[in-house]
Amino acid sequence: MIKRHQTRANIGVGLGIVLLIGASLASIEGESRATDGGVLPTSMVVFMFLSIALGLAGAVFYIWGCVNYTQGKGYSGWLGLLGLLSLVGLLILVVMPDRRKHGEPPAAPSSNLPPHRYPPPPGPPPTPSGTSEPS
Repeated sequence: MIKRHQTRANIGVGLGIVLLIGASLASIEGESRATDGGVLPTSMVVFMFLSIALGLAGAVFYIWGCVNYTQGKGYSGWLGLLGLLSLVGLLILVVMPDRRKHGEPPAAPSSNLPPHRYPPPPGPPPTPSGTSEPS
């Protein structure tokens, strides 16, 4: 795996998980401050918005880390969206084989075009012998 992508993946996935746990804790704390009187206390609203903000930030960092993880293994960054499947997606990414085992860059792309199957187009038709070109 490429070192730069590995560092970014570790930061993104780790920070994403920490922020998602923080969002869950803020949500639990906000629910514990709820009252039965029908009026939402200010502290509950604050914890609700804090939970949403932490959850969104955590999801963004987590997906960014998964995208860097797939790029570091030599795959398209789009496969990092498997991180949307949470820990199951991360597990899928972990078991994917590493195309860049020692951090080397990918091989130069080869031409995958098929060989020419048709002969080149014919030239102009020959002029009949004994006749002259029109002038």
